[in-house]
Amino acid sequence: MKEIKFYKTSSGKSPVEDFLDSLSSKEAQKVTWVLSLIEEMDSISTKFYKKLSNCDEYIAKRKKSDTEFTLNFDDGYQEFKIGEMLKLARKETGLTQEDVAEAMHTKKSAISRIENHAQDIRLSTLQAFAHIMGKELKIQLV
Repeated sequence: MKEIKFYKTSSGKSPVEDFLDSLSSKEAQKVTWVLSLIEEMDSISTKFYKKLSNCDEYIAKRKKSDTEFTLNFDDGYQEFKIGEMLKLARKETGLTQEDVAEAMHTKKSAISRIENHAQDIRLSTLQAFAHIMGKELKIQLV
């Protein structure tokens, strides 16, 4: 797994960290979820990152100093990750939200909700989504 690291200026400042610090707790959560998912899925080449400082260090630091940021961070990240994984799998198979909705006997808006807000998604829904895309659902306890 690659690490996402933030650019540092010669004076030691990180424009990315400064930007994240300027965001509300909820906005910073969402941005760091995206960065964490990119890191976890090895989705972006390291050629885009120079003079590096670790993303995970920023998250740990922000969790220590910002209780609102910490609140539901890990659960929220997992929900975000599920939605993004479903969206990626759908796109990789060449299916549209309309295709999946038709196969699941629901509306496109329901598929959009699943992909963008995967909180409390039912296991049967995940299994159906995976089956439509010709995939197998695997769940791990770690």
